[in-house]
Amino acid sequence: MVKLSVFTFVFCSVFSLACFAQSGNTIRPSVEKGDSVALSEVDDLPYFGEHGNEILKYIANTLVYPDQAKEVGLEGTVKVRFLVQADGTLTEVSVMSGIGGGCDEEALRIVKEMPAWVPGFKDGRPVPVMLILPIPFALNKPVEVSMPQQAPLSQERTKGGKG
Repeated sequence: MVKLSVFTFVFCSVFSLACFAQSGNTIRPSVEKGDSVALSEVDDLPYFGEHGNEILKYIANTLVYPDQAKEVGLEGTVKVRFLVQADGTLTEVSVMSGIGGGCDEEALRIVKEMPAWVPGFKDGRPVPVMLILPIPFALNKPVEVSMPQQAPLSQERTKGGKG
């Protein structure tokens, strides 16, 4: 039942991302990340898998509900922020908002172990894009959450490395 709840959530998230990606986008300020620049808006958002819907299956098959969270009935959504580089690799992986009980660490593990994504594109060229992926943790009930979204970038320029 937990895998079904995760699958339902991730499916809704990917569907929302697909809708978001089709909206008109313009370039906004960027943030330097090492040798790359993460754009705040792109023509095509990055996606996972050949058609973009494989993320549902990946999370459903990979997520292991932490025992500590199960014991106390902890449920919620962990939002993980990461940079999809122009080559599709994921860097700068961090928890934006967590729920504790081992769920934050499990969400980080899932994202850090993901294979490469198809990168985002701007003007026909692959570019780095910062994303936020909500990963739901629910015991025996369906979860309704929003789709992964492009992360807002600050005006501040920072040097970053691999996360």
